[in-house]
Amino acid sequence: MLHKIIEATLSLRKEAGITLGDLGSALVRMPNGATKPLIHPRPTSGLSALFSAPYAVVAGLADGRIDLMSFTDAAVQRPEIQSRLPDVTVVEDASAPKQGAEVGAAPVTVTLSLAAGGELSRTVVASPGSRQDPLTEAQLRAKWADCLRRSRPGLAAATLEGLFDEGRSIAEAASIDGWLGRLTGALAGK
Repeated sequence: MLHKIIEATLSLRKEAGITLGDLGSALVRMPNGATKPLIHPRPTSGLSALFSAPYAVVAGLADGRIDLMSFTDAAVQRPEIQSRLPDVTVVEDASAPKQGAEVGAAPVTVTLSLAAGGELSRTVVASPGSRQDPLTEAQLRAKWADCLRRSRPGLAAATLEGLFDEGRSIAEAASIDGWLGRLTGALAGK
Protein backbone atom coordinates (compact mmCIF):
# COMPACT_ATOMS: atom_id res chain seq x y z
CA MET A 1 0.00 0.00 0.00
CA LEU A 2 2.95 2.31 0.57
CA HIS A 3 3.71 2.30 -3.16
CA LYS A 4 0.25 3.65 -3.93
CA ILE A 5 0.70 6.43 -1.38
CA ILE A 6 4.07 7.32 -2.90
CA GLU A 7 2.67 7.28 -6.45
CA ALA A 8 -0.27 9.52 -5.52
CA THR A 9 1.94 11.98 -3.63
CA LEU A 10 4.63 12.22 -6.30
CA SER A 11 2.01 12.64 -9.04
CA LEU A 12 0.40 15.52 -7.17
CA ARG A 13 3.77 17.15 -6.56
CA LYS A 14 4.78 16.88 -10.20
CA GLU A 15 1.48 17.98 -11.70
CA ALA A 16 0.84 20.90 -9.35
CA GLY A 17 4.47 21.92 -8.78
CA ILE A 18 4.04 21.85 -5.01
CA THR A 19 6.58 21.04 -2.32
CA LEU A 20 6.45 20.29 1.37
CA GLY A 21 6.41 24.03 2.08
CA ASP A 22 3.05 24.31 0.30
CA LEU A 23 1.41 21.67 2.47
CA GLY A 24 -1.04 22.55 5.19
CA SER A 25 -2.07 18.97 5.94
CA ALA A 26 -2.59 15.65 4.20
CA LEU A 27 -5.20 12.93 4.43
CA VAL A 28 -4.52 9.38 3.25
CA ARG A 29 -7.64 7.24 2.74
CA MET A 30 -7.06 3.50 2.61
CA PRO A 31 -9.23 0.39 2.49
CA ASN A 32 -10.20 -1.21 5.78
CA GLY A 33 -7.32 -3.47 6.83
CA ALA A 34 -4.68 -1.80 4.65
CA THR A 35 -2.89 0.03 7.46
CA LYS A 36 -1.88 -3.13 9.32
CA PRO A 37 1.72 -3.08 7.99
CA LEU A 38 2.00 0.71 8.28
CA ILE A 39 2.86 0.62 11.96
CA HIS A 40 5.15 3.65 12.25
CA PRO A 41 3.31 6.96 12.04
CA ARG A 42 6.38 8.80 13.41
CA PRO A 43 9.41 6.87 12.13
CA THR A 44 12.86 7.70 13.45
CA SER A 45 14.91 5.27 11.38
CA GLY A 46 15.15 4.17 7.79
CA LEU A 47 13.73 0.78 8.67
CA SER A 48 10.67 2.18 10.44
CA ALA A 49 10.07 4.63 7.56
CA LEU A 50 9.50 1.64 5.26
CA PHE A 51 6.30 1.12 7.25
CA SER A 52 5.10 4.71 7.49
CA ALA A 53 2.38 6.36 5.42
CA PRO A 54 3.08 9.85 6.84
CA TYR A 55 6.76 9.53 5.95
CA ALA A 56 5.92 8.54 2.37
CA VAL A 57 3.84 11.70 1.93
CA VAL A 58 6.20 14.11 3.68
CA ALA A 59 9.41 12.78 2.10
CA GLY A 60 7.80 12.60 -1.32
CA LEU A 61 6.75 16.23 -1.14
CA ALA A 62 10.08 17.35 0.31
CA ASP A 63 12.34 15.52 -2.13
CA GLY A 64 10.25 14.96 -5.24
CA ARG A 65 11.36 11.33 -5.26
CA ILE A 66 11.36 8.23 -3.14
CA ASP A 67 14.24 5.83 -3.62
CA LEU A 68 16.52 3.72 -1.46
CA MET A 69 18.34 6.81 -0.17
CA SER A 70 14.99 8.02 1.18
CA PHE A 71 15.16 5.20 3.70
CA THR A 72 18.42 6.02 5.42
CA ASP A 73 18.37 7.06 9.05
CA ALA A 74 19.76 10.49 8.11
CA ALA A 75 17.00 11.10 5.55
CA VAL A 76 14.27 10.15 8.02
CA GLN A 77 15.72 12.15 10.91
CA ARG A 78 15.85 15.49 9.06
CA PRO A 79 14.13 18.10 11.27
CA GLU A 80 12.00 19.40 8.37
CA ILE A 81 10.66 15.87 7.84
CA GLN A 82 10.11 15.02 11.50
CA SER A 83 8.27 18.28 12.18
CA ARG A 84 5.75 17.63 9.39
CA LEU A 85 4.84 13.99 10.13
CA PRO A 86 1.96 15.01 12.46
CA ASP A 87 0.38 16.91 9.54
CA VAL A 88 -0.51 13.62 7.82
CA THR A 89 -3.61 11.72 8.89
CA VAL A 90 -4.25 8.16 7.74
CA VAL A 91 -7.76 6.70 7.84
CA GLU A 92 -9.29 3.44 6.74
CA ASP A 93 -12.71 3.36 5.11
CA ALA A 94 -15.66 1.88 6.98
CA SER A 95 -16.28 -1.03 4.62
CA ALA A 96 -15.83 -4.63 5.66
CA PRO A 97 -12.16 -5.42 6.29
CA LYS A 98 -10.27 -6.50 3.22
CA GLN A 99 -7.58 -9.15 3.16
CA GLY A 100 -4.93 -10.45 0.80
CA ALA A 101 -5.51 -9.62 -2.86
CA GLU A 102 -8.58 -7.52 -1.98
CA VAL A 103 -6.35 -5.07 -0.13
CA GLY A 104 -3.85 -4.92 -2.96
CA ALA A 105 -6.57 -4.16 -5.52
CA ALA A 106 -8.26 -1.47 -3.43
CA PRO A 107 -7.76 2.24 -4.10
CA VAL A 108 -5.70 4.62 -1.99
CA THR A 109 -6.42 8.35 -2.05
CA VAL A 110 -4.04 11.10 -0.97
CA THR A 111 -5.60 14.52 -0.43
CA LEU A 112 -3.33 17.49 0.16
CA SER A 113 -4.75 20.59 1.81
CA LEU A 114 -2.55 23.48 0.79
CA ALA A 115 -1.38 26.12 3.25
CA ALA A 116 -2.52 28.85 0.84
CA GLY A 117 -5.95 27.24 0.49
CA GLY A 118 -7.40 24.62 -1.79
CA GLU A 119 -7.06 20.88 -2.04
CA LEU A 120 -5.48 18.44 -4.44
CA SER A 121 -6.39 14.79 -4.51
CA ARG A 122 -5.17 11.69 -6.31
CA THR A 123 -6.47 8.12 -6.17
CA VAL A 124 -4.26 5.21 -7.17
CA VAL A 125 -5.79 1.80 -7.78
CA ALA A 126 -2.99 -0.22 -9.38
CA SER A 127 0.29 -0.62 -7.55
CA PRO A 128 3.19 0.83 -9.52
CA GLY A 129 5.22 -1.97 -11.04
CA SER A 130 2.30 -4.41 -10.99
CA ARG A 131 0.82 -6.07 -14.08
CA GLN A 132 -1.87 -3.40 -14.04
CA ASP A 133 0.72 -0.58 -13.99
CA PRO A 134 4.03 -1.96 -15.29
CA LEU A 135 7.25 0.00 -15.04
CA THR A 136 8.46 1.77 -18.15
CA GLU A 137 11.92 1.10 -19.55
CA ALA A 138 13.15 4.34 -17.98
CA GLN A 139 11.68 3.38 -14.59
CA LEU A 140 13.31 -0.06 -14.76
CA ARG A 141 16.67 1.53 -15.55
CA ALA A 142 16.29 4.01 -12.70
CA LYS A 143 15.38 1.24 -10.24
CA TRP A 144 18.36 -0.84 -11.38
CA ALA A 145 20.70 2.11 -10.93
CA ASP A 146 19.21 2.95 -7.53
CA CYS A 147 19.69 -0.60 -6.27
CA LEU A 148 23.26 -0.92 -7.51
CA ARG A 149 24.28 2.54 -6.33
CA ARG A 150 22.99 1.72 -2.87
CA SER A 151 25.61 -1.05 -2.75
CA ARG A 152 28.30 0.88 -4.61
CA PRO A 153 27.65 4.65 -4.68
CA GLY A 154 30.46 5.54 -7.10
CA LEU A 155 29.51 3.04 -9.80
CA ALA A 156 29.95 4.61 -13.24
CA ALA A 157 26.84 5.26 -15.34
CA ALA A 158 28.33 3.39 -18.32
CA THR A 159 28.86 0.30 -16.15
CA LEU A 160 25.29 0.50 -14.83
CA GLU A 161 23.87 0.83 -18.33
CA GLY A 162 26.01 -1.96 -19.77
CA LEU A 163 25.09 -4.42 -17.02
CA PHE A 164 21.42 -3.50 -17.34
CA ASP A 165 21.39 -3.98 -21.11
CA GLU A 166 23.24 -7.27 -20.86
CA GLY A 167 20.92 -8.45 -18.08
CA ARG A 168 17.83 -7.65 -20.15
CA SER A 169 18.93 -10.20 -22.75
CA ILE A 170 20.07 -12.83 -20.26
CA ALA A 171 17.25 -15.22 -21.22
CA GLU A 172 19.00 -15.86 -24.54
CA ALA A 173 22.44 -16.41 -22.97
CA ALA A 174 23.90 -19.90 -22.87
CA SER A 175 25.32 -19.11 -19.43
CA ILE A 176 24.93 -16.23 -17.01
CA ASP A 177 28.31 -16.80 -15.36
CA GLY A 178 30.07 -14.01 -17.27
CA TRP A 179 27.35 -11.46 -16.53
CA LEU A 180 27.21 -12.44 -12.86
CA GLY A 181 30.99 -12.17 -12.66
CA ARG A 182 30.93 -8.67 -14.18
CA LEU A 183 28.08 -7.63 -11.86
CA THR A 184 29.84 -9.01 -8.79
CA GLY A 185 33.11 -7.41 -9.87
CA ALA A 186 31.44 -4.02 -10.41
CA LEU A 187 29.86 -4.14 -6.95
CA ALA A 188 33.14 -5.17 -5.40
CA GLY A 189 34.94 -2.30 -7.11
CA LYS A 190 37.04 -4.45 -9.40
